[in-house]
Amino acid sequence: MITYGPFTGGRLPGRRRRDAEPPARSAAAGRLDMSPPVDQRKLEVTEALAHPAEDTGMTLIETAIAFALGHPAAVSALLGPRVPDHLHTRPPAADTVLDPAVLDRMDPAVLDRTVRERRPRHGRRPGRHRLRRSRPGTGGSPMPAPHPSHPSKGATMRYRTLGSSDLQVSEISLGSWLTYSGGIEADKTRACTEAAFDAGINFFDTANVYGRGAAETAWGEILSSRPRDSYILATKVYFPMSDDPADQGLSPAQIGKQIDASLTRLKTDHVDLYQAHRFDPTVPIEDTVEAFQKVVEQGKARHIGFSEWTPEQIQAAIDVAGPGLFVSSQPQYSMLWQAPEAEVFGLCAANGISQIVWSPLAQGVLTGKYKPGQPVPEGSRFASADMAVSKDLVYSDATLEAVQRLVPIAEEAGMSMPTLALAWVLRRTEVASAITGASRPEQVHANAAASGVRLSDDLLAAVDQALGDAPVTEPTLAPAARSGVKHR
Repeated sequence: MITYGPFTGGRLPGRRRRDAEPPARSAAAGRLDMSPPVDQRKLEVTEALAHPAEDTGMTLIETAIAFALGHPAAVSALLGPRVPDHLHTRPPAADTVLDPAVLDRMDPAVLDRTVRERRPRHGRRPGRHRLRRSRPGTGGSPMPAPHPSHPSKGATMRYRTLGSSDLQVSEISLGSWLTYSGGIEADKTRACTEAAFDAGINFFDTANVYGRGAAETAWGEILSSRPRDSYILATKVYFPMSDDPADQGLSPAQIGKQIDASLTRLKTDHVDLYQAHRFDPTVPIEDTVEAFQKVVEQGKARHIGFSEWTPEQIQAAIDVAGPGLFVSSQPQYSMLWQAPEAEVFGLCAANGISQIVWSPLAQGVLTGKYKPGQPVPEGSRFASADMAVSKDLVYSDATLEAVQRLVPIAEEAGMSMPTLALAWVLRRTEVASAITGASRPEQVHANAAASGVRLSDDLLAAVDQALGDAPVTEPTLAPAARSGVKHR
C-alpha cells in the first residue's frame, strides 16, 4: 500500500505558510527541479487542514496518505522520501481510516479551493487491517469503509466495525423478517436486494425460521450470483423449523443440523455471522457455547451473535466462552422501544459486542404513515395479515400520537421521518447497524439516506419532549424470550 519513488512534491507536510517566501528554485547544473510553482490556494488548504489532523493525533502527512488510500480505487501511495526516517514514519498511515468527523472538518478547508468537486465519502476495502485514530482519551467514530461491491452511483453509506470482529457493516442493513419470507413477491425481493447494493448496503440479515427457510432460499437465489466477498451475510437459529417439538432450540445437535440447512438454502459455504435467535434455558449454556465454537472452527460461520438475551444470559455466555466469541447482539431498539439502553448496551460494550438492532422504524410506525383513529393505509405492512403479526408491540393510540408530534420536528430539520428515526438509533456508538425492512426499492434508498446524519442536541431534546412517556424504557423480556440459565 506504500511504495516509494524518486520525486518529492512536498506540498503537504505543512511546513510552509502562505505568507512565507517560497525557497529559491535550484539551477545547479545536472539537477532538474520538478517542483510545481507555489499555489497560494494550496498553501491555504494545507494550513487549514493542519488543525483537523492535529485533533486526530496524526501528522498532516499521515492524514493525506490515509485520505488518498481511503478511496476504493487506490491500491498504493507512491511517495518520495527525503530522509531515511520517512521510510518508517509513512507506512502506519496505510492502516488508518479517517473518522467521518475528521472528513467533515476537512470539507470547509478544501471546498472552493481545489479543482475537485466534492465527492461521496470513500473508505477502505474489507480485508485490510483498520484502526480508529483518535486523540488520547476520546472514542473512535464510525468509519467509512465500503465493501468492494459498493456502487459508484454516489452512495454515501458509512460503515462501522461489528464488535471485536474484522467486519465492517453498513450503518443501514437489510432484513428479511416479514417481507422476503413470503410477505412480498419474489421479483420485489430481488428489486429491493439490488437496491440495497446500489445504496451501499453490504449487510444482509435473515433467519432460518423466516418462512421456515423461505427467506434464506430467496436470498440464496439472489446473492449467489454475486461474489461471496461482496456482502456480509447473517442468519439465526432457535425457533421451530417443523412440527417436531425437538426441531428447535440451541442443543448442539440442532445447531449442527440447522447451520448445514441454512448454508444449503443460502447457497454458500459459510455465513459471516451466526446468531442465537433467542436464549435456550433448557440446554446447558456450556453445550450451546461449545456448539457455536465448533461451527466457527469448521469454517461454517466467521462470527457468533445473539438476539434478545437478558443481561444474566449474556454474562453467563461470556463467562463460559471468554472474550471474542460473541461479537453482536440483536435487540429491538427504536424511539418507541428504548429498553436495551438500560442494561444490555453497557454490558455488551464492555465486552466488545456491538448492537445490530431490529425494528428501528417500529415496524413502520415511525414513518408517520399510521394516523391515530384512522384505518391503516392500503398496501402498508399492517394492512397485510402476514406482516402484521407483531403489530401490538408498537401500535397504540399513545404511540401514534407521539409519532405525529415528531412530524413537525422532522420537517423543521429538513429530513424525512424515517431519516430522523434511523439517525436517532445510529446516534448511539454501541449500534453498528440498523436492520430495516423494505417492500419497495425506493424504501431501501430512503432508509439508506439516514447513514451519516447527525442530530443536534437541541433536536434530540425536542424528540424526547415529543415522545413523552410513550417509549418502553425499562428492561423488558422480548417476545418469545425466556429468562433463566441452565448449567451442566
